[in-house]
Amino acid sequence: MEYDNISQINFVATADNVGGRIQLHVYADRMLDNIIRSDFIIRRSSNKSNFLIWEDVHLFSFLDNINPLNVYWYDTTVEAGVWYLYKIFKINKKGYKSN
Repeated sequence: MEYDNISQINFVATADNVGGRIQLHVYADRMLDNIIRSDFIIRRSSNKSNFLIWEDVHLFSFLDNINPLNVYWYDTTVEAGVWYLYKIFKINKKGYKSN
């Protein structure tokens, strides 16, 4: 059985004003059951497009031998004065994204 309920996954974005980047942390508070393999994608939008255009910024795989989930990624392509919104999506075997 593949894990398809990402509601148990935490996703936190924290601005690093000194480094000029945004830290994204994806983690689970506990061991997740029934994980075979899951691919996730982090997408972002900004006020430059009035939050209408989304772009894929980071793809990662979660394998059952990396339990519990604890992934850090830094978005170093941010611009000063721009507001960003991030979302995480699970990608299924057919490549479809689901939130």
